[in-house]
Amino acid sequence: MDASIMKSNTVSSYLSKQEETKAKLKARLAFSDQEIELQGRRIHELEQLVKRQRLKLNTLCAGPMLMDGAIETE
Repeated sequence: MDASIMKSNTVSSYLSKQEETKAKLKARLAFSDQEIELQGRRIHELEQLVKRQRLKLNTLCAGPMLMDGAIETE
């Protein structure tokens, strides 16, 4: 009887630890997803800034000096 109780406690302990590990991994994954989303937004903002700067520069430059990609659109 004691052996079965010990075995049950061991299994319960193992499952509890697995649930804790699963919760921690889910939290890390959610944080990583947020970071990826933030980085994606920042990249988009920087791309828009580069486009605006190219357009400004191209308005100041003569024909042959136009920067590549100035008239690109998304």
